[in-house]
Amino acid sequence: MAVQQIRRFVLIGDYLEPDHIHILDPVLAAQKIYVEVRRTTGVPLPFEHIKDLASNTAHLIIDPFTSEHEEVIDCIMLGAKEVCIDAGAAP
Repeated sequence: MAVQQIRRFVLIGDYLEPDHIHILDPVLAAQKIYVEVRRTTGVPLPFEHIKDLASNTAHLIIDPFTSEHEEVIDCIMLGAKEVCIDAGAAP
């Protein structure tokens, strides 16, 4: 049985790096991806981008850089299949 590879990206604006793939690019449709959202304390989650990624990928795992359970639930409600909670993120 083949193991599906998980591609790892960082969300920068509406692009995924390092490959500079737009979040609505059809190449993502059949992929399982892990997306890290790099943000500083007080910067809100990019809700529309997370929603677009969840709609445009086969399986979205997101690390929203948060220790807040509310933001984790927000990501799940936006369509992410899995969400990380980061104990190292500042409250």
